[in-house]
Amino acid sequence: MFLRPRFSAEGASRFGLLTDLVPAGQAPARALELAAEAARLPRLAVAITKQAVNVFPETSREAALLIERLAYAALGQTKDAGEAARAGQVNRELAVPRRGRSADRVEKSSLVG
Repeated sequence: MFLRPRFSAEGASRFGLLTDLVPAGQAPARALELAAEAARLPRLAVAITKQAVNVFPETSREAALLIERLAYAALGQTKDAGEAARAGQVNRELAVPRRGRSADRVEKSSLVG
């Protein structure tokens, strides 16, 4: 990156380097939307993904694929994964614990079946 010529935001978007491209002045609002979306993700999955991504540049392709498989297997054993599987089986939306609330209280919506 240090030796490459600069490119526009549109160019960065074409290369897949951006999450989103917004009009001038709308970046702070969009950043807050993305942060809220990220905050709703399962914490363990985010933590494991971040750790895996951080070590990928220092590993071989084979080691990176092994890390990915091990992480996938570990996350498949969590309560979140079990709830996702059950939600898919009965065609309903996922019950997702919200941060800052008791683990016992869960928001559920559009339950079908």
